[in-house]
Amino acid sequence: MTLLKIIFLCFLLISCAFQQKVDDFDDDEFTISKSDEVKKSKQIEIENKDVEELRKLTQRAPESNDQYVKAGSLPPYTIEIIYIIVIILYGINYWYGSRRNQQIASKWLESVQDVLEKNFASFTGERMKLTKETSNVFKLICTGRVNTLGAQFTLTLRKRHDLLSLFLEFFWKSNDELKIEIALSEEGMDTFVFGIAKSRDAKKFVKANPDLTELSKLIANNRLPSPANSLTNFTVYSEFEDVVSDILTREVVAAIETVESSLTEIHLSDQNSISPSYKNSLQVGGRLNGSSNNSENLLKLILFIIDMLPQIRLSKLEKQKAEKVRKAKAEAKMKETIKERQDALQQKKIEKKQKLIADMDKLTPDQQRKLEEKLYKQELKKKQSKLKMVVKA
Repeated sequence: MTLLKIIFLCFLLISCAFQQKVDDFDDDEFTISKSDEVKKSKQIEIENKDVEELRKLTQRAPESNDQYVKAGSLPPYTIEIIYIIVIILYGINYWYGSRRNQQIASKWLESVQDVLEKNFASFTGERMKLTKETSNVFKLICTGRVNTLGAQFTLTLRKRHDLLSLFLEFFWKSNDELKIEIALSEEGMDTFVFGIAKSRDAKKFVKANPDLTELSKLIANNRLPSPANSLTNFTVYSEFEDVVSDILTREVVAAIETVESSLTEIHLSDQNSISPSYKNSLQVGGRLNGSSNNSENLLKLILFIIDMLPQIRLSKLEKQKAEKVRKAKAEAKMKETIKERQDALQQKKIEKKQKLIADMDKLTPDQQRKLEEKLYKQELKKKQSKLKMVVKA
Protein backbone atom coordinates (compact mmCIF):
# COMPACT_ATOMS: atom_id res chain seq x y z
CA MET A 1 0.00 0.00 0.00
CA THR A 2 2.83 2.39 0.79
CA LEU A 3 4.36 1.82 -2.64
CA LEU A 4 1.02 2.56 -4.34
CA LYS A 5 0.72 5.80 -2.36
CA ILE A 6 4.19 6.89 -3.42
CA ILE A 7 3.40 6.13 -7.06
CA PHE A 8 0.16 8.05 -6.76
CA LEU A 9 1.95 11.01 -5.18
CA CYS A 10 4.56 11.05 -7.95
CA PHE A 11 1.77 10.96 -10.52
CA LEU A 12 0.12 13.96 -8.87
CA LEU A 13 3.36 15.92 -8.77
CA ILE A 14 4.00 15.22 -12.47
CA SER A 15 0.44 16.30 -13.30
CA CYS A 16 0.85 19.53 -11.38
CA ALA A 17 4.13 20.29 -13.08
CA PHE A 18 2.62 19.63 -16.48
CA GLN A 19 -0.35 21.86 -15.64
CA GLN A 20 1.97 24.66 -14.51
CA LYS A 21 3.92 24.37 -17.74
CA VAL A 22 0.75 24.65 -19.77
CA ASP A 23 -0.37 27.71 -17.78
CA ASP A 24 2.97 29.40 -18.39
CA PHE A 25 2.87 28.62 -22.08
CA ASP A 26 -0.50 30.32 -22.79
CA ASP A 27 -2.43 32.04 -20.03
CA ASP A 28 -5.24 33.19 -22.29
CA GLU A 29 -6.02 29.83 -23.84
CA PHE A 30 -7.31 28.25 -20.67
CA THR A 31 -9.52 29.64 -17.91
CA ILE A 32 -9.70 28.24 -14.37
CA SER A 33 -13.19 27.85 -13.06
CA LYS A 34 -14.20 27.67 -9.41
CA SER A 35 -14.74 23.92 -9.63
CA ASP A 36 -11.18 23.47 -10.87
CA GLU A 37 -9.86 25.42 -7.88
CA VAL A 38 -11.84 23.14 -5.53
CA LYS A 39 -10.43 20.08 -7.23
CA LYS A 40 -6.92 21.47 -6.93
CA SER A 41 -7.32 22.20 -3.23
CA LYS A 42 -8.61 18.66 -2.67
CA GLN A 43 -5.59 17.27 -4.50
CA ILE A 44 -3.26 19.34 -2.30
CA GLU A 45 -5.00 18.02 0.82
CA ILE A 46 -4.62 14.46 -0.45
CA GLU A 47 -0.92 15.09 -1.12
CA ASN A 48 -0.42 16.53 2.36
CA LYS A 49 -2.13 13.50 3.88
CA ASP A 50 0.08 11.13 1.89
CA VAL A 51 3.21 12.99 2.97
CA GLU A 52 2.07 12.90 6.60
CA GLU A 53 1.47 9.13 6.40
CA LEU A 54 4.94 8.59 4.89
CA ARG A 55 6.51 10.62 7.68
CA LYS A 56 4.70 8.54 10.33
CA LEU A 57 5.85 5.30 8.69
CA THR A 58 9.46 6.40 8.72
CA GLN A 59 9.22 7.36 12.38
CA ARG A 60 7.71 4.00 13.34
CA ALA A 61 10.53 1.97 11.74
CA PRO A 62 13.09 2.48 14.56
CA GLU A 63 10.40 1.66 17.13
CA SER A 64 9.67 -1.63 15.39
CA ASN A 65 13.40 -2.43 15.33
CA ASP A 66 13.70 -1.74 19.05
CA GLN A 67 10.77 -4.03 19.69
CA TYR A 68 12.50 -6.75 17.63
CA VAL A 69 15.72 -6.38 19.60
CA LYS A 70 13.80 -6.50 22.86
CA ALA A 71 11.93 -9.56 21.69
CA GLY A 72 15.23 -11.34 20.82
CA SER A 73 17.09 -10.38 24.04
CA LEU A 74 18.23 -12.94 26.67
CA PRO A 75 16.07 -13.64 29.71
CA PRO A 76 17.00 -11.82 32.94
CA TYR A 77 20.16 -12.98 34.83
CA THR A 78 21.24 -15.30 31.98
CA ILE A 79 24.85 -14.05 31.99
CA GLU A 80 25.04 -14.31 35.78
CA ILE A 81 23.74 -17.89 35.62
CA ILE A 82 26.38 -18.78 33.00
CA TYR A 83 29.12 -17.33 35.23
CA ILE A 84 27.89 -19.34 38.20
CA ILE A 85 27.80 -22.57 36.15
CA VAL A 86 31.38 -21.99 34.89
CA ILE A 87 32.63 -21.33 38.44
CA ILE A 88 30.93 -24.50 39.72
CA LEU A 89 32.43 -26.58 36.88
CA TYR A 90 35.87 -25.09 37.55
CA GLY A 91 35.57 -25.92 41.25
CA ILE A 92 34.48 -29.51 40.56
CA ASN A 93 37.34 -29.98 38.05
CA TYR A 94 39.85 -28.47 40.49
CA TRP A 95 38.81 -30.90 43.21
CA TYR A 96 38.77 -33.92 40.90
CA GLY A 97 42.05 -33.00 39.12
CA SER A 98 43.94 -32.39 42.39
CA ARG A 99 42.63 -35.66 43.81
CA ARG A 100 43.60 -37.54 40.65
CA ASN A 101 47.14 -36.14 40.69
CA GLN A 102 47.48 -37.12 44.36
CA GLN A 103 46.43 -40.67 43.49
CA ILE A 104 48.99 -40.90 40.63
CA ALA A 105 51.79 -39.60 42.88
CA SER A 106 50.86 -42.03 45.67
CA LYS A 107 50.74 -44.93 43.21
CA TRP A 108 54.24 -44.07 41.93
CA LEU A 109 55.58 -43.91 45.49
CA GLU A 110 54.07 -47.31 46.28
CA SER A 111 55.72 -48.83 43.19
CA VAL A 112 59.24 -47.68 44.18
CA GLN A 113 58.95 -47.66 47.97
CA ASP A 114 60.59 -51.05 48.54
CA VAL A 115 63.57 -50.21 46.31
CA LEU A 116 64.08 -46.80 47.95
CA GLU A 117 63.89 -48.22 51.49
CA LYS A 118 66.56 -50.80 50.64
CA ASN A 119 68.96 -48.27 49.09
CA PHE A 120 68.54 -45.04 51.11
CA ALA A 121 68.83 -44.47 54.84
CA SER A 122 66.62 -41.39 55.31
CA PHE A 123 63.84 -39.55 53.55
CA THR A 124 61.83 -36.34 53.71
CA GLY A 125 60.37 -36.09 57.20
CA GLU A 126 60.22 -38.96 59.67
CA ARG A 127 59.02 -41.46 57.09
CA MET A 128 58.90 -41.70 53.31
CA LYS A 129 56.35 -39.14 52.17
CA LEU A 130 55.92 -36.97 49.08
CA THR A 131 55.99 -33.22 49.61
CA LYS A 132 53.20 -31.47 47.71
CA GLU A 133 54.64 -28.29 46.15
CA THR A 134 51.55 -27.45 44.06
CA SER A 135 48.47 -29.33 42.85
CA ASN A 136 50.57 -31.06 40.18
CA VAL A 137 54.15 -31.01 41.55
CA PHE A 138 55.38 -33.49 44.19
CA LYS A 139 58.89 -33.99 45.57
CA LEU A 140 60.79 -36.61 47.55
CA ILE A 141 64.32 -36.20 48.94
CA CYS A 142 66.42 -39.22 49.89
CA THR A 143 69.86 -39.34 51.53
CA GLY A 144 72.24 -41.90 52.96
CA ARG A 145 73.68 -44.03 50.18
CA VAL A 146 77.17 -44.97 49.01
CA ASN A 147 78.67 -42.73 46.28
CA THR A 148 75.82 -40.22 46.61
CA LEU A 149 75.25 -37.06 48.64
CA GLY A 150 71.50 -37.06 48.12
CA ALA A 151 68.72 -37.65 45.58
CA GLN A 152 65.65 -35.60 44.71
CA PHE A 153 62.66 -37.05 42.87
CA THR A 154 60.28 -34.51 41.28
CA LEU A 155 56.93 -35.49 39.81
CA THR A 156 55.49 -32.87 37.47
CA LEU A 157 52.05 -34.13 36.53
CA ARG A 158 49.52 -32.79 34.05
CA LYS A 159 47.50 -29.81 35.29
CA ARG A 160 44.35 -31.83 35.63
CA HIS A 161 43.01 -29.33 38.17
CA ASP A 162 43.15 -26.46 35.65
CA LEU A 163 40.21 -26.38 33.22
CA LEU A 164 42.03 -24.07 30.79
CA SER A 165 45.10 -26.32 30.70
CA LEU A 166 42.91 -29.33 29.91
CA PHE A 167 41.40 -27.41 27.01
CA LEU A 168 44.86 -26.44 25.69
CA GLU A 169 45.92 -30.10 25.79
CA PHE A 170 43.73 -30.64 22.74
CA PHE A 171 46.36 -28.61 20.83
CA TRP A 172 49.56 -29.16 22.85
CA LYS A 173 49.83 -32.58 24.45
CA SER A 174 51.46 -32.83 27.87
CA ASN A 175 52.66 -35.81 29.93
CA ASP A 176 53.22 -36.82 33.53
CA GLU A 177 56.97 -36.35 33.96
CA LEU A 178 59.56 -37.59 36.44
CA LYS A 179 62.86 -35.78 37.10
CA ILE A 180 65.57 -37.46 39.21
CA GLU A 181 68.55 -35.38 40.37
CA ILE A 182 71.34 -37.18 42.23
CA ALA A 183 74.41 -35.45 43.67
CA LEU A 184 77.40 -37.78 43.41
CA SER A 185 80.42 -37.80 45.68
CA GLU A 186 83.95 -36.93 44.49
CA GLU A 187 84.84 -40.63 44.44
CA GLY A 188 81.58 -41.56 42.77
CA MET A 189 82.48 -40.26 39.30
CA ASP A 190 85.54 -39.33 37.23
CA THR A 191 85.99 -36.15 35.17
CA PHE A 192 83.78 -36.48 32.08
CA VAL A 193 80.43 -35.52 30.54
CA PHE A 194 77.99 -38.04 29.09
CA GLY A 195 74.40 -37.89 27.90
CA ILE A 196 71.79 -40.02 26.19
CA ALA A 197 68.30 -38.88 25.16
CA LYS A 198 65.40 -39.81 22.94
CA SER A 199 66.24 -38.68 19.40
CA ARG A 200 63.06 -36.59 19.10
CA ASP A 201 64.04 -34.66 22.26
CA ALA A 202 67.79 -34.42 21.53
CA LYS A 203 67.84 -30.71 20.61
CA LYS A 204 65.88 -29.76 23.71
CA PHE A 205 68.14 -31.96 25.81
CA VAL A 206 71.35 -30.31 24.55
CA LYS A 207 69.89 -26.82 24.91
CA ALA A 208 68.98 -27.48 28.54
CA ASN A 209 72.51 -28.74 29.33
CA PRO A 210 75.20 -26.34 28.01
CA ASP A 211 78.05 -28.60 29.19
CA LEU A 212 77.08 -31.10 26.49
CA THR A 213 77.67 -28.44 23.83
CA GLU A 214 80.89 -27.15 25.39
CA LEU A 215 82.60 -30.42 26.31
CA SER A 216 80.93 -33.39 24.62
CA LYS A 217 80.27 -34.38 21.02
CA LEU A 218 77.57 -36.30 19.21
CA ILE A 219 78.44 -39.97 18.71
CA ALA A 220 76.84 -41.25 15.50
CA ASN A 221 74.99 -44.55 15.75
CA ASN A 222 77.34 -46.27 13.28
CA ARG A 223 80.28 -45.35 15.55
CA LEU A 224 78.69 -46.70 18.70
CA PRO A 225 80.14 -49.96 19.99
CA SER A 226 77.99 -53.06 20.29
CA PRO A 227 75.49 -53.42 21.91
CA ALA A 228 74.99 -49.63 22.27
CA ASN A 229 74.30 -49.32 18.53
CA SER A 230 71.03 -51.19 19.05
CA LEU A 231 69.56 -48.09 20.75
CA THR A 232 68.30 -46.62 17.48
CA ASN A 233 65.69 -44.40 19.16
CA PHE A 234 68.30 -42.64 21.31
CA THR A 235 71.04 -40.09 20.62
CA VAL A 236 74.33 -40.36 22.52
CA TYR A 237 76.69 -37.53 23.53
CA SER A 238 80.05 -38.15 25.18
CA GLU A 239 83.28 -36.31 25.89
CA PHE A 240 85.31 -39.50 25.30
CA GLU A 241 84.28 -42.41 23.11
CA ASP A 242 85.76 -44.96 25.50
CA VAL A 243 83.28 -43.85 28.17
CA VAL A 244 80.37 -44.89 25.93
CA SER A 245 81.37 -48.55 25.94
CA ASP A 246 82.06 -48.40 29.70
CA ILE A 247 78.58 -47.01 30.51
CA LEU A 248 76.40 -48.62 27.84
CA THR A 249 77.23 -52.20 28.73
CA ARG A 250 75.07 -55.15 27.76
CA GLU A 251 73.17 -55.00 31.09
CA VAL A 252 72.54 -51.25 30.84
CA VAL A 253 71.39 -51.44 27.21
CA ALA A 254 68.99 -54.30 28.05
CA ALA A 255 67.59 -52.26 30.96
CA ILE A 256 67.16 -49.16 28.77
CA GLU A 257 65.27 -51.20 26.19
CA THR A 258 63.00 -52.49 28.97
CA VAL A 259 62.08 -48.98 30.15
CA GLU A 260 62.29 -47.29 26.73
CA SER A 261 58.69 -46.03 26.93
CA SER A 262 59.40 -44.33 30.28
CA LEU A 263 63.00 -43.10 29.90
CA THR A 264 63.65 -39.80 28.10
CA GLU A 265 67.21 -38.81 29.10
CA ILE A 266 70.28 -39.59 31.22
CA HIS A 267 72.88 -36.92 31.94
CA LEU A 268 76.21 -37.43 33.75
CA SER A 269 78.37 -34.38 34.40
CA ASP A 270 81.13 -32.95 36.59
CA GLN A 271 80.11 -29.35 35.79
CA ASN A 272 77.84 -28.48 38.73
CA SER A 273 74.73 -29.18 36.67
CA ILE A 274 72.41 -29.48 39.68
CA SER A 275 73.86 -26.81 41.93
CA PRO A 276 77.17 -24.97 42.46
CA SER A 277 77.44 -26.90 45.73
CA TYR A 278 77.64 -30.27 43.96
CA LYS A 279 80.30 -30.90 41.33
CA ASN A 280 79.30 -34.37 40.09
CA SER A 281 75.71 -35.20 39.27
CA LEU A 282 73.42 -37.70 37.60
CA GLN A 283 70.14 -36.46 36.13
CA VAL A 284 67.45 -38.70 34.70
CA GLY A 285 64.24 -37.69 32.98
CA GLY A 286 61.26 -39.94 32.41
CA ARG A 287 57.52 -40.17 31.86
CA LEU A 288 54.90 -41.95 33.93
CA ASN A 289 53.01 -44.27 31.63
CA GLY A 290 50.88 -45.91 34.28
CA SER A 291 53.04 -49.04 34.64
CA SER A 292 54.42 -49.61 38.14
CA ASN A 293 56.96 -52.10 36.79
CA ASN A 294 58.48 -49.46 34.54
CA SER A 295 58.95 -47.06 37.45
CA GLU A 296 60.62 -49.75 39.54
CA ASN A 297 62.85 -50.92 36.68
CA LEU A 298 63.87 -47.33 35.88
CA LEU A 299 64.94 -46.76 39.48
CA LYS A 300 66.90 -50.03 39.48
CA LEU A 301 68.68 -48.92 36.30
CA ILE A 302 69.70 -45.63 37.92
CA LEU A 303 71.03 -47.36 41.02
CA PHE A 304 72.97 -49.81 38.85
CA ILE A 305 74.63 -46.91 36.98
CA ILE A 306 75.52 -45.20 40.29
CA ASP A 307 77.27 -48.36 41.51
CA MET A 308 79.04 -48.77 38.17
CA LEU A 309 80.42 -45.20 37.89
CA PRO A 310 83.31 -45.51 40.42
CA GLN A 311 84.75 -48.30 38.29
CA ILE A 312 84.87 -46.09 35.17
CA ARG A 313 88.25 -44.32 35.14
CA LEU A 314 89.81 -42.25 32.38
CA SER A 315 93.24 -43.01 30.99
CA LYS A 316 96.14 -40.72 31.88
CA LEU A 317 95.99 -38.99 28.50
CA GLU A 318 92.20 -38.50 28.69
CA LYS A 319 92.53 -37.15 32.23
CA GLN A 320 95.11 -34.57 31.12
CA LYS A 321 92.95 -33.55 28.17
CA ALA A 322 89.87 -33.17 30.38
CA GLU A 323 91.74 -31.04 32.91
CA LYS A 324 93.24 -28.85 30.15
CA VAL A 325 89.82 -28.22 28.60
CA ARG A 326 88.27 -27.38 31.97
CA LYS A 327 91.13 -25.04 32.85
CA ALA A 328 90.70 -23.18 29.56
CA LYS A 329 86.95 -23.00 30.16
CA ALA A 330 87.47 -21.63 33.68
CA GLU A 331 89.90 -18.98 32.40
CA ALA A 332 87.51 -17.93 29.66
CA LYS A 333 84.70 -17.66 32.22
CA MET A 334 86.93 -15.60 34.51
CA LYS A 335 87.82 -13.21 31.67
CA GLU A 336 84.15 -12.87 30.80
CA THR A 337 83.32 -12.11 34.43
CA ILE A 338 86.07 -9.47 34.65
CA LYS A 339 84.86 -7.88 31.41
CA GLU A 340 81.28 -7.76 32.69
CA ARG A 341 82.46 -6.07 35.89
CA GLN A 342 84.53 -3.53 33.95
CA ASP A 343 81.59 -2.77 31.65
CA ALA A 344 79.32 -2.31 34.67
CA LEU A 345 81.88 -0.01 36.34
CA GLN A 346 82.31 2.03 33.15
CA GLN A 347 78.55 2.35 32.76
CA LYS A 348 78.32 3.51 36.37
CA LYS A 349 80.97 6.18 35.73
CA ILE A 350 79.13 7.41 32.62
CA GLU A 351 75.84 7.65 34.52
CA LYS A 352 77.59 9.52 37.35
CA LYS A 353 79.13 11.98 34.88
CA GLN A 354 75.80 12.56 33.15
CA LYS A 355 74.16 13.22 36.49
CA LEU A 356 76.94 15.66 37.41
CA ILE A 357 76.49 17.58 34.15
CA ALA A 358 72.73 17.75 34.73
CA ASP A 359 73.31 19.07 38.26
CA MET A 360 75.82 21.69 37.04
CA ASP A 361 73.24 23.15 34.67
CA LYS A 362 71.11 24.00 37.70
CA LEU A 363 73.95 25.84 39.50
CA THR A 364 74.91 29.51 39.24
CA PRO A 365 78.11 30.43 37.36
CA ASP A 366 79.99 31.00 40.64
CA GLN A 367 78.89 27.59 42.00
CA GLN A 368 79.88 25.91 38.73
CA ARG A 369 83.36 27.46 38.93
CA LYS A 370 83.84 26.21 42.50
CA LEU A 371 82.63 22.71 41.58
CA GLU A 372 84.99 22.55 38.59
CA GLU A 373 87.92 23.57 40.80
CA LYS A 374 86.99 20.85 43.31
CA LEU A 375 86.77 18.18 40.60
CA TYR A 376 90.09 19.31 39.12
CA LYS A 377 91.82 18.97 42.51
CA GLN A 378 90.34 15.48 43.00
CA GLU A 379 91.54 14.40 39.56
CA LEU A 380 95.02 15.84 40.21
CA LYS A 381 95.19 14.03 43.54
CA LYS A 382 94.32 10.70 41.86
CA LYS A 383 97.06 11.18 39.25
CA GLN A 384 99.63 11.98 41.96
CA SER A 385 98.73 8.85 43.95
CA LYS A 386 99.09 6.70 40.80
CA LEU A 387 102.47 8.30 40.08
CA LYS A 388 103.69 7.50 43.61
CA MET A 389 102.63 3.89 43.20
CA VAL A 390 104.57 3.64 39.92
CA VAL A 391 107.72 5.16 41.52
CA LYS A 392 107.54 2.74 44.48
CA ALA A 393 107.19 -0.17 42.07
